[in-house]
Amino acid sequence: MSRDDDDEKESLLGQKRIIEDYAEKLGFKIIEIFDDDNCTGMNFDRDGILEIEALVKNKAIDVY
Repeated sequence: MSRDDDDEKESLLGQKRIIEDYAEKLGFKIIEIFDDDNCTGMNFDRDGILEIEALVKNKAIDVY
């Protein structure tokens, strides 16, 4: 569970910083971040997940 008022490591902002730092360290470029602020992570019926799913189905996402 992440809320903006949680400790930095546990907050959504803190989690974004961690993944951005990790990607930079490995030389990856983050093109876009999908998040669902104030939504439970207990299900996948969330805007961010649904958007990623649509991009995959339309072959708009490539990983290399």
